[in-house]
Amino acid sequence: MRKLLVITALILATGVVYGQTIKKGGLIVISKFEVTLQPGATIEQYTDWLVKNYNPAAEKTYPGVKVFTLIGKGEDKDQISTLAFFESQELKEKYFPADGSLPYKEAASAILGPVNELTKEFLLDITHESTTWVVQ
Repeated sequence: MRKLLVITALILATGVVYGQTIKKGGLIVISKFEVTLQPGATIEQYTDWLVKNYNPAAEKTYPGVKVFTLIGKGEDKDQISTLAFFESQELKEKYFPADGSLPYKEAASAILGPVNELTKEFLLDITHESTTWVVQ
């Protein structure tokens, strides 16, 4: 019994230490992309590159934002989306104000510009649409 209690306590402690929560009032922005790949490039290569290169650069550019790459399965097989999590509306407005201005454009260009150039190794064309969701 004591052994079971200790194991349960360790499992709960691990969950608390390593667990992440999505807080009420946070924003999730889901962007769905239509991509045309370069000849010879695969969707797996591109998504791997996004996870290892683009997402960390985006998170460095916009501190406090967490970015995830999503790859569709089933009916949406090989569709690419991103999920960006902002802890609050204020944080999103800080980086992307409703008036359309981009106060961090210079910083974003410095960090993301070179990374965006590298996307040409994979992409011929890309378009996207985004939807914002509020966590309740």
